[in-house]
Amino acid sequence: MTDQVRRLAASTTQRSLWALHRRRGMLGALNYPLILELRGRVDPGLVRDAVDVVVARHESLRTVFESRNGRLEQRIEPRMEVLLPAEAIDEQALDGEVARERGEPIDPGIRPWRARWLRVAAERSFLCFTLHHLVTDAWSTKLITDELAAVLAGDRPARRPWQYRHYLEWRRRQTALEEGERDYWERLLQPLAPSSLITPGMEAWGPTRSIPIPLGLDLRRTRKHAASQGHTVVVLTMAAWLQALAEMQPTTPLVSTTLSVMNRPRSELLQVVGPLANLLIIPLDISPDDGLPDVSRRLASRVREVEPWSGFSYPTLRPRPEPGRLDDVAFQYLPALPPPRRYGAVELEVVTPRLESRFPLELVMIEDATTVRSVLRWQPSVVRDDTAQAVASGFARILARSVPTDDQTIRRPDEHTGTEPHRGLRL
Repeated sequence: MTDQVRRLAASTTQRSLWALHRRRGMLGALNYPLILELRGRVDPGLVRDAVDVVVARHESLRTVFESRNGRLEQRIEPRMEVLLPAEAIDEQALDGEVARERGEPIDPGIRPWRARWLRVAAERSFLCFTLHHLVTDAWSTKLITDELAAVLAGDRPARRPWQYRHYLEWRRRQTALEEGERDYWERLLQPLAPSSLITPGMEAWGPTRSIPIPLGLDLRRTRKHAASQGHTVVVLTMAAWLQALAEMQPTTPLVSTTLSVMNRPRSELLQVVGPLANLLIIPLDISPDDGLPDVSRRLASRVREVEPWSGFSYPTLRPRPEPGRLDDVAFQYLPALPPPRRYGAVELEVVTPRLESRFPLELVMIEDATTVRSVLRWQPSVVRDDTAQAVASGFARILARSVPTDDQTIRRPDEHTGTEPHRGLRL
C-alpha cells in the first residue's frame, strides 16, 4: 500500500451518483446498509480487525470525494482508521436502532462508510456496515461478506483484488469516449417527456414506501422460459415492467436501470468493490396490443443499441422544460444474498436490508436460491399509493400471462408494514 494520496477524476457513474446524492441523499437514500448477524460468542475487537482488513484491501472504501474547480474528484487515502463503536441494546430496541443506522446519511466527503456494533445478547450481535453507493453496490455484498468471514476465521484473503481505478482504466480501453455521445442522448431523449406518473414535488422527499409483489416465479423454470425466447430473466421482467408503465401513461415509457452485470465480462471485475454500472436510460415505444415476447425482443435490441453509449452522465444534459426527470422511474435486478457462513462456533448471516430508494418509483427484482422476488418502492410525496398499486398489479398480471406463476394476490399498500420478513429482525 502506497503512503501517497491518489487523486483521480470521478468516473461517470460517480458523477451521476453524486448528483443523486445532492438531490436525494437525505434519509440515507444513497446508503447501502450491509447488516450482518453473528450468532455465537464474538470478540468485537476481532470484528474491528476484520473491517480494518477489508477497508485496507479496497481503495474504494478509502475514497472520499470533493469538488475542485467545478469538477468532482476521487481522493484515495493510503489508510483510513476503522471506528467501531459498540453498544449493548435489548431486543425491543433492535429494530429502531437498525432503522436509525440505515437512514442516517453518510457524508462521502469525509468517509464513505461507517460501522457500528450492536450486542443484543451474549451470543447474538449485529455488525452494521453502512456504505455509500459512490463506493459500492449490492453486487459486492458476497465479496465483502466472504472477506469478513475469512478474517474472522483466522485467515487472510489470498490476493489483493483489482481496484476500482483498474476497472476504469480497463473500461476506457474497451470503449473509447465518443465525441458525439451527448448529441446521441439528446437526439434520443429530447423528444420524450418524463413519466406522467410522477408529480413534481421533490422538496417533500421523505421515507420510501414499499409493497412486495408475490409473483410465484420459480427461478429455474423462469430462466428456461426466457432462454427459449432468446432472453434472460432480466430482460423478461424489465419488459413486463415497461408494459405495466405503458398501460398507465400516454407517453413513451422510460426506465433507468443499473445493469451492473452488463459491464463485467472479465471474471476479475467481480472482485472489485465499487460502483460498476452507470444508470442506463431505456426508452421503448409500446402499444397496448404488444405481447411480452415482442416487447422483450425489442427491449433486448434497444439495450444493445444504447449500452455502448452508457458512459454518459445524464445529469449533464441541458435542463428540460417539462417538470420531472427522465430517470425518475427505475428498474433494478439484484443478486441473491450469500448464504450463512460459519467460522468455529459462530454463524454469520447477511440480513435482508430494507433500502431507501433513490428514485420516485422503482421496481426491484431479487434472486433467491429458487425464486425471483419483486418489491415495488415509491416516494409517496410524488407517486400516489393507488398509482403504485395499479402498476404493481399490472406487472404481476403481465408476467402471469407469459410465465406460469402461483395463484397469489398482491397485498394492498395499507396491508404492508414496510418490512421484509427475517428471523428475529425486521428491516
